[in-house]
Amino acid sequence: MYRNETSLSSHTDNSLLDHHFSESDTSLAITSINNTYQNKCQDSPSTTYNDSYMLMQNKNVPSLINRRSGDTKDKKKSLLVGVSFNESPSNRKPGDCSNHSDKINVESPILDDLFNTPTLGSNFDYPNSPVTPVTPYLDQVPFSKSPHIYGDTKEITKYPLNDDKLESFVLIPEVFDIKLVERLGKGGNAYVYACELSTTGSIDNVFSTAIKIPINKSKVKYILQEAKMAIKLREFQNTWFQTECRFFPFIDCYGLYYIDRQKFDMIKPREAFPCLVMKRMTYSLTEFVSTQSKEAEADKTKIHLTLWWKLCQTLLDALKVLKTLGLVHCDLKTDNVMITEYNSTLPIESQISQVLFKVIDFSSTNEIQGMVKCPDMTLQFTAPELLDFSKHPLPTPNSDSFSAGLILLEAATGSKPYSAAGYDHFYLLSVIKEGKVMEWLSPEDMCILNANPDVKRVLEMFLIDRLPVESISSFIQTL
Repeated sequence: MYRNETSLSSHTDNSLLDHHFSESDTSLAITSINNTYQNKCQDSPSTTYNDSYMLMQNKNVPSLINRRSGDTKDKKKSLLVGVSFNESPSNRKPGDCSNHSDKINVESPILDDLFNTPTLGSNFDYPNSPVTPVTPYLDQVPFSKSPHIYGDTKEITKYPLNDDKLESFVLIPEVFDIKLVERLGKGGNAYVYACELSTTGSIDNVFSTAIKIPINKSKVKYILQEAKMAIKLREFQNTWFQTECRFFPFIDCYGLYYIDRQKFDMIKPREAFPCLVMKRMTYSLTEFVSTQSKEAEADKTKIHLTLWWKLCQTLLDALKVLKTLGLVHCDLKTDNVMITEYNSTLPIESQISQVLFKVIDFSSTNEIQGMVKCPDMTLQFTAPELLDFSKHPLPTPNSDSFSAGLILLEAATGSKPYSAAGYDHFYLLSVIKEGKVMEWLSPEDMCILNANPDVKRVLEMFLIDRLPVESISSFIQTL
């Protein structure tokens, strides 16, 4: 997704000269572009694009082959990315906490939690579904893996990782194989494709996953930054299960996999980039709230009240994990919360038990110690203190907590934070600096909160009182 950027250099406020804004379908982003006081510091990873569409199963994504035109160019492209059309239906359900220790026959610990991932068959309704690639006999066409197909037989150079933990996080092709299926989206730093992860030479164990592929060589650093944070979170996962016995609040990342031109023709010849393989989710919270808002009653939370409390617990868990590890996410927003697939035809009680929320996108995540500049942020989900540019503020666990409160506010009301203030960048900036988000709610939004006093009180603790996570959790336990 692209964002139209507007320079602020002509504005009279000198504190704004070092920043510019960009706009997406759902949010405005503020990006630091000049940090002269920290020239010698290494650039922090950042993201200004919408990751929600990167991992979800987008029902509007067209198939790689044009059904009507039979475009030869599209067919050739499909061959290059290795499209597979053999899908078998499956009724596998998302796993629960008890399944975390399930043992499988693969020796590598990388696949410990893969059985909690829906199989490929669960992602398509039926063989001729609109989201299913539509040339059933295409996989009969021979797919050449000869390096000289691109006119170059020189050895491929892999992008160096220069990090032992990253090296051990790589899924080696001698054991694992990746086949790209369809493109889910594109952001400022990466393409995201649905893919099939399997053991090499096996057709029995195939898992539906998603993979982030850097747009070019200069964007690989963002993939590696996200992988480093994913490793830290993965190492803490077992401790979390032992102490809390709840689902881990972050998305599962399975490893790095090198992709070259043979699998993805947008990569230059003789280059191979590390790409991040992760669990494929179904919906973004943004999409989920929008859908549920159409069915909600006037004085009810836009998502079911039980689901709202479940989301609240997930965000509190995420904040606890980040604080324990000395990390700040820096880009918490509704677009960066994903939801697992569930069966909407079941009774609401059964649906609620199936829904899991997961926090995604660690490309802006940083360690608190050693952070030297503020990464890119989404304006409507930014804590007020981070907009005082003259003081060069840095994100903290408390600023992450404020962003989490704004996510819960949108899930309750169905409205983006500060939506009543409009989308003029300068005016919106001044409104957010005041730190009075609750005063900008519409009468309809206030009606919802007044009808749900416990929800309102929790939101006030996040957004007005700015209480620590532990205090908010203790209050919720008393309800």
